[in-house]
Amino acid sequence: MIMQKKRKLTLHIGLPKTGSSTIQTFLHTQHRELTKQSIETPQCLGAYSHYKLALMFYSTNHKLDFLAKNNNLDSAHKRLQFKAELEYKLKGEIESKTTQKWIISSEFLQHTLQAEHEITSLAEMLREYFKEINLLLYVRKPIRAAISMMSTEVKMGKPKFGIESPAYYRNLCNHKKTITMWQRAFQPDHLKVSNFDELQQNGKLLQDFCEKTDIAWREAFDKTPRSNQSLSVDGLQIITSLNRYMIANSIKVQSQKRFRFIDHVIKNCQGHTKYKATKEQAIGFSNYYHASDTWLKQTLGINYLEKIENNETLAQHEQYQMNNSKITDEEALEIWRQWNERINQASG
Repeated sequence: MIMQKKRKLTLHIGLPKTGSSTIQTFLHTQHRELTKQSIETPQCLGAYSHYKLALMFYSTNHKLDFLAKNNNLDSAHKRLQFKAELEYKLKGEIESKTTQKWIISSEFLQHTLQAEHEITSLAEMLREYFKEINLLLYVRKPIRAAISMMSTEVKMGKPKFGIESPAYYRNLCNHKKTITMWQRAFQPDHLKVSNFDELQQNGKLLQDFCEKTDIAWREAFDKTPRSNQSLSVDGLQIITSLNRYMIANSIKVQSQKRFRFIDHVIKNCQGHTKYKATKEQAIGFSNYYHASDTWLKQTLGINYLEKIENNETLAQHEQYQMNNSKITDEEALEIWRQWNERINQASG
C-alpha cells in the first residue's frame, strides 16, 4: 500500500454543463501558479479534464460509449490493462512529489460511472493515495441543464435541436440520486455541493472553486476564458444545418477543425436570441424532478422548485423553434463554406 502521509485530495466530479471546462482550463493555464501554492494536478490523467480516471473504473460490462471507443477500450482485457498501466503511472507521479494538496477534475466521473460498485472501487483506490478526500459537485436547475446539454449534443453532430423528454436527462438532473450514491461510496469523506446557476449569474464560479480547494485567489484568474459555451438559436440553426448536410453527404471533418468553426459561430452569434423552453416543457421538468428538487432544498438549501402560475401566457415561456432563426440551410452552409475557404487559404 502507498504511504498516504497527509495528502489531501479535492475530487471535482461535475456535473456536466456546470462550468467544468472553464474550471479545467483554469487548472491547466494556472498550473505554474498552483505549483507555487503547493497544489498539484495529476498530468497522467489528462492535460485538461482528468477523464482517464473515470475510464480506469469502467467495469468489464460497462457500455462501449464514446469515451471507451476513443481510447480503444472495446474488451475486458484492454480495460484491465489500461487500468493497471494508468494506476502505475498515477502512483509514480504522486510518489515523485512532496506536495500534500491535490486536485482532480472531470465531469466524466459523475457522467459515466453510474454503477455504485464502480464508484466504490474508485473510492477504495483513492484512499490508498490520500488521507482525506473532499468531493466537489456543482448542480444546475434541470431545465437549464437540459438546454445546455442539448447544445453540446448539437456540437457533437445531432442533426436537429430541441430538448428531449425529462427522463432523457435523469443522469444529469436527478441530483438526489447522484449525491446520495457518491456519499455512500466515499463515506466518511466530505461532499461539497454548490449552486452553479447562482454562481454563473454572479460571475463567481472560479472564486467558489478556489475557495473550496484552498487556492489563494489572484486577479489574473479572472482572465480565464469561459469554455464550451452554449449556442444561440442562430448558432443551433447553423450547426444543425451543417450536421444534416454532413450526414446526407457522408462527409467527415476533423474534430479540431469542426470545433474551431463552432467557436467561430459562437463568437459571431454573441448577443443573439437564446434558446428557451416552452411553458409545457418547464412544467414537465418541474414535475418529473420534483422529488429530487424537494430533497435538494430540504437537505442543502438549494431551491430549484418552480411554480408556474396558470395566468402566465405561453408566450412568456415560448420555445424558439427552428423557424425563429431567420438563417436558412443554404445560408448556414454558405457561412461554413466561406469560413472553410479562409481557413484553407491561411493554412496553404
